[in-house]
Amino acid sequence: MSSTPQDTPPESPQDTEAWEAVEEGVELIREGFLDEAQAFLEGLQASQPNNAYVHAHLGHIAFQKERFAEALRYYVQALKLQPRFLSVSLGCVWTLRHLNQSDEAVRLAVEALRFYPEDSDLLYALGTLHHARGEPTAARHFLEAWRKFGRNAEQGAVVSALLADLDGPDPDAIEMDMS
Repeated sequence: MSSTPQDTPPESPQDTEAWEAVEEGVELIREGFLDEAQAFLEGLQASQPNNAYVHAHLGHIAFQKERFAEALRYYVQALKLQPRFLSVSLGCVWTLRHLNQSDEAVRLAVEALRFYPEDSDLLYALGTLHHARGEPTAARHFLEAWRKFGRNAEQGAVVSALLADLDGPDPDAIEMDMS
């Protein structure tokens, strides 16, 4: 999770106002000044407690600092304010995975997939989650679906490796004893 949580440009005037309020903090995050961005966004949070972008970006900062329980609190608050906030849903999924709450991560990803059925990041998350849980049928389903929509080369390499793992060893491969 390296990008900051903004799915698309804001659609309403209220969203535009909310987004413009956090832009300075977002720029600080992009420049790697997480502590400064956090201080800025925490100040903004006091005056704009209903700004989902504030909570989303504070969650992103906490995630980057590997403070996963804190990240989850911010992400959950952002989702309460803006339930279809895709990148925040993804942040929650990865955070839950880090907190070893894979059942909840899968539930949330499947819920988000209802609204974003072709989102490659959700498909990737579900495929890797199911693979890690030892659920090959579900893993294959989501990893194969990722191949239809995914464009990220790094994810593509992981998807290929996981699908190869699910396929098992190549029966035609010749094993050589190099001892």
